[in-house]
Order: sequence, then C-alpha cells, then structure tokens
Amino acid sequence: MDIPISFDNTVGIVIIAMLIGLFVWMHHRRPRMEASVEAEKELGFAYEWVATPLSKAKKALLDRFPELTDVVGAETHDGLTLVRFGLFNMTKEIVTKDQFKHPIEIRFPADTMILSARFGEALKMERKSTAEPVVNESLVLIPAESMNPRSTLIYNLILRGNAAPDSIIGEIEGKGHIERVH
Repeated sequence: MDIPISFDNTVGIVIIAMLIGLFVWMHHRRPRMEASVEAEKELGFAYEWVATPLSKAKKALLDRFPELTDVVGAETHDGLTLVRFGLFNMTKEIVTKDQFKHPIEIRFPADTMILSARFGEALKMERKSTAEPVVNESLVLIPAESMNPRSTLIYNLILRGNAAPDSIIGEIEGKGHIERVH
C-alpha cells in the first residue's frame, strides 16, 4: 500500500530534518568545558573586623554589647565605636592553643582609647576558656584558644577615637601568619 505524500508534507519533513540537523550541528560546535581539576586551596586562619559608630548602631548590635552601659555609663557617646573582631579557623583541622606561635595582637593608633575588650560569642564550637582579651594602652592581646575546624570566635571592642587598627599580627604553627579575610 502506497501512502500518498503531498508536496506540503514533503516540505514539512524537509524543514523538520533541517532543524534537527541545525540543532545537531550547534550541539557539536558549542564550546567545550575543559575538565580542569585544581587542587583545593587550603584555607587558613584569618580575621575580620567591623566597626560601627555607636550613634549608628542598631538594636541587634547593641544587644551584643551587654557591657556597654557599665563601660560607658553617663559619658558622652560622641566618638564611640563598637567593633566586632572575628577570628576564623577556616581549616579542616582543630587548632590548639599550643599552636599559637605568636598571640593575636590588635594595635590601634596611639590616640585611640580602648574602653573595653571582651569575648562576644563562639560559632560552630563551644568555648572552653574564660580568658578575656588583655588591653595594654593601644594594644589588645587576644588569648590563645583552641578552635574547631571552620569555627569562629568573636570579640567585642568599645573604642573612642580612630577605630581602624594600625596592625593585626599573629601566627599559628603549621598555618602561618594570620591574614584578613578576602
């Protein structure tokens, strides 16, 4: 039995065949993704800090500084800055306090008055130490503490004057010098 094929059906079949051919051609001509396997870059031990003038601080931030009223009291709030300083263990290993070759030091300009430096909170770990940062004029020494992999320790600083640190140094055995988060 012969199936009658009209001219319209033939043109439709040719157009469909051309479209299929075009799609196949485009599929083979598309740019190929090169399979490049880079070694996973080992992240290290890092820090970050955020300074907020007290006059611009929102309630959520103020709630993280319960010592604020004790420290500042009736003093003028002009020039006060709240600083959240975070230490990040971005490695896949525990960092013990014995691995600190050089403790974390935050040095501020000489005209900066450090009114308070206290532990704020720990993320992805339970803090075992009760040691607080030590303030020595314009220098804050962060106590060496063990940290779980991918964990964070946050410290609260209350400053009067320039809130930008002049330098932040510290070194962890096997991880090198502490660097700012990029």
